[in-house]
Amino acid sequence: MISLLLSVTAQAPPVPPAPPPCGIDLVLVLDSSCSIKNASWTQAVRFVSNLTDALPIAPAGVHVGIVEFALSVTDNLEPTGDVAAVKTAISQLNPASSMGCKTHTAVGLRHGHTMLTNHGRANVSPVVLLIPDGSPVPNDTGIKNAAAEAAARKK
Repeated sequence: MISLLLSVTAQAPPVPPAPPPCGIDLVLVLDSSCSIKNASWTQAVRFVSNLTDALPIAPAGVHVGIVEFALSVTDNLEPTGDVAAVKTAISQLNPASSMGCKTHTAVGLRHGHTMLTNHGRANVSPVVLLIPDGSPVPNDTGIKNAAAEAAARKK
């Protein structure tokens, strides 16, 4: 008796190339004024944590920086592609109200822009994400000026 063994080798389809890394420099600008209650602060920090979990943070990918503002401004983290450094900075965010009771949104936005200018990478998109409570200092003309500056930079 003769046995014939046929072997069929199925070839897997070729693996498509990996997409290029998402190159953005993102500065999160968090309102840390006393108008933010503990529950809202916890929610904002959770949002920041969830957002950064979803981003491809890496040396050639997304870089994240963090700024807190109220009456004053604090650099929590310059833009970095180091996931551990981002997570550490998030875990060390100050409780809301630790920076005063004025919400100087324009100062926070300008500071985020300055951080990107001084520490951002060439050839990637710079992004500032403002996370406020919606209660800026009344009649803060700095917000209008910051918005006008941002619009002018787009042209």
